[in-house]
Amino acid sequence: HIIAMDTKANGSTESVGRALFVSTAVGAVTFPSMLGLAQVSVFKPLKLASHFLSSSLVGGVAVCGASLLATVATVQVYERLRAPRDGTSSARLSNTDYVLSAGASVVLFRALGGRFSSVLPSNVLHPGAFAREWILARIGQPATEYERRVIQELGRRHGCHSCGRRNVSTFYSDHQPPNKLNTEKMRKSAIVSRFYPQCVRCSDNQGWCVVKTSTKDVVAHPFSLRLYHLFVPVSLGLACCKEARGPPSSVAPERHTDPPQLTAAQPVAAACQVDPTASAQQSTSTQNLSTGFFDYFPLLILWRKLVEFLDSFPNSLDTFHITLWAFAVVASLGTI
Repeated sequence: HIIAMDTKANGSTESVGRALFVSTAVGAVTFPSMLGLAQVSVFKPLKLASHFLSSSLVGGVAVCGASLLATVATVQVYERLRAPRDGTSSARLSNTDYVLSAGASVVLFRALGGRFSSVLPSNVLHPGAFAREWILARIGQPATEYERRVIQELGRRHGCHSCGRRNVSTFYSDHQPPNKLNTEKMRKSAIVSRFYPQCVRCSDNQGWCVVKTSTKDVVAHPFSLRLYHLFVPVSLGLACCKEARGPPSSVAPERHTDPPQLTAAQPVAAACQVDPTASAQQSTSTQNLSTGFFDYFPLLILWRKLVEFLDSFPNSLDTFHITLWAFAVVASLGTI
């Protein structure tokens, strides 16, 4: 009997480990894949590039959407792998858990150095999505030997500023704005010319675009991954906590008894009495509805209070739209 229990426990542990590994892998693949798919299928055909003023807003919405899809995919795979034979699972998350888990992934994206504008394609006539560091350049003058060495170091560190490629033997010193576009009016203005590292392919593409023989000025970079593309499945921690709690306790069946005989003076008083059992059940139901993400992350209580405050207004938006609205406002201010 003891051997059978040990075998069952080991099998359960292996099942949990397998479910965690597979679901984490699914989330890690889904997040950058959705961002790359948005670049190729939406942003590039519309010529939405990272130099636009609204790039932070558009990129923020894309990151939020990719985080939410990766969160849903992670939890769904985990629930399917951990569901018992009857098809039910005690690890199911609420909609609020999904949205706020995705919000935690967005915060991690920013904490690892990601910029919302960097998930959009680059325009070779402007500083690209990977334009992190630069050095001052003289308008119309080529780079010196020292400046070329510095550009090589910046290229090995950050990659091509347009496509993000790092496995390049030589990086060119790219003038931004390009020399051909530095007209006399631009020379007299306060525009600063800068050197950015650029690969040969993007440099050639830029040359064709400058002489107006090519319109392929938008470059997508779906395979140029960085540390901020890492997806940490916060939702799996919530699912494991809920699974450890077990399924909600079943409510005891109600006992039907004959109502007591009332006298003529008692109907009004009996109608005003409140059943304590029903009140306790209603309180327990309310507590069960409020359990979720904030039971495990107390630091987000302030955000919960804000959402509840906004939900208190008539015809208010749901938590999903409130979260997207908050990230959009912050991104539009230029701070993200």
